[in-house]
Amino acid sequence: MPCPRFHRFFALALFLIPAWARAQSSDVPAEPKLYLGLRAGYSNYTITGTEVDLHTRPGADQVLRVPGLTAGAVVRRRLYKPLSAQCEVLYVREGGNFTRRVFTGKSTYDIDCVQVPLLLDVRLGGPSGPALHLQGGVAFVAVVNGVELDATSFAPGNRFNNQGSFWAQAYGAELAWAHERRVYTLTARFTQDLTDYYQRDYQGTPYHARSHGFSISAGMLFAQQTH
Repeated sequence: MPCPRFHRFFALALFLIPAWARAQSSDVPAEPKLYLGLRAGYSNYTITGTEVDLHTRPGADQVLRVPGLTAGAVVRRRLYKPLSAQCEVLYVREGGNFTRRVFTGKSTYDIDCVQVPLLLDVRLGGPSGPALHLQGGVAFVAVVNGVELDATSFAPGNRFNNQGSFWAQAYGAELAWAHERRVYTLTARFTQDLTDYYQRDYQGTPYHARSHGFSISAGMLFAQQTH
């Protein structure tokens, strides 16, 4: 016959274990669902395309990369465990130029733009401490200051169609350190235009240019919402 003491111990355990479990779960903070933050850093872009091939043929000119500052705001919303959606609004200087401008005169092919990346973010690591994030998606690019053309350097009959907005692909990685309700980030990002930002037609021959480059930026995210 079972011992009465065992019955009392078993009944006490049934009463205490759920209470202990609730206390333990309450000690673990809920993982934030929404973050807002800022990011700033260095960017470096260049150009490719038939317009570039024309100007850089042997004995002609060379491409000059365009360095610049990138800065803006970040919104990250967790979708499911390590998967999040991220939207950014960034200032970026894209494009490129030519070193001697043999055929382009005073024309400049660098552009100031607002870049809006829409990304999926996968976190490799826990919700606190260090983690690696892999990011990828598309970016909408709106031109603020576009290509400046020196009309005297082009033959009459040229037709130009410089885009005011276009799309790009964006992908990269981020090192993050989550501490309390803040996340400190270091992000490396590559961006490549999916469409041309510069187009020219001369006597039925089309010429075009598109941009690609990278940025390295540091930032901080602040938790706004939990479960």
